[in-house]
Amino acid sequence: MRHGARIQEFCQLQPRRDTPRLDLGRAVACLPLLWCLSCASPLASYSGYATPREYAIPCDQAYLFAAKALKANGYAISEVERGTEAGVVVGVRESAVLRKMRMRLACAASGVSLTPSGETPYAENGMRIAFERVAAVGASAKRVPQQLEVEAELVTDPETKLYFSGSLGAVALRVRLANGTARSFDVAPSAIRLRAESSAFEGPLARDEVERRFSSVMRAPAPPLLDRARLAPGEFLEGFLIYPSGRYVAAVVQLIDVETSEPEEFETAFEIAPAT
Repeated sequence: MRHGARIQEFCQLQPRRDTPRLDLGRAVACLPLLWCLSCASPLASYSGYATPREYAIPCDQAYLFAAKALKANGYAISEVERGTEAGVVVGVRESAVLRKMRMRLACAASGVSLTPSGETPYAENGMRIAFERVAAVGASAKRVPQQLEVEAELVTDPETKLYFSGSLGAVALRVRLANGTARSFDVAPSAIRLRAESSAFEGPLARDEVERRFSSVMRAPAPPLLDRARLAPGEFLEGFLIYPSGRYVAAVVQLIDVETSEPEEFETAFEIAPAT
């Protein structure tokens, strides 16, 4: 459940109630350096030429990097096909016409090869540069959090296939926490809710229900489910929660200060409310 400090991307989370003691009024979920990928320059800003080469990264990680490169440039993930040796992540975006970009991956013991295809050769080169930028951040050294950092990323089909062994037919929430304060916080899955378009809140499915209903796609190396835990100073916590299918517009993450028992709530609004 506890992982390295690969806190990246995603929408900004702000505390719902200011707490001067912890300075949570300035706590954010998106540090400029590490999360600039979600606001990265569009393809038109890339210059230079990226020579095709092999990347010494795990195959599973390469699929995530390809998807992040697409999303950073305005593409929505429309297709994910993963094989043992090759696969593709496809992104689409609408302008005057529907544009499509394919990120083909070939995996070998020595590394991963990437072949972007779609639109123009200039755009393909730009996507290779975008992939290299994402990979460079992903390979960066472990950092020390400077404050309480909270992330929540909504993941829907077909993008769930980047993390699980198949489509979920449900909504996954990827939660990442980093504690850069001197306080400890209790984390409970039931206190992490999604807000629907109707303004109603939805809690996550219980772990036993998730394991029963989604056993076919929860096989290793599926990511860990988020459990009840205590987040001590300097620690990181990452995991997934599964919610019923629906259109959700925001997530609310509640953490409990161990010393005072006071709750701290962080909320993020999703730019797009996907349907599954």
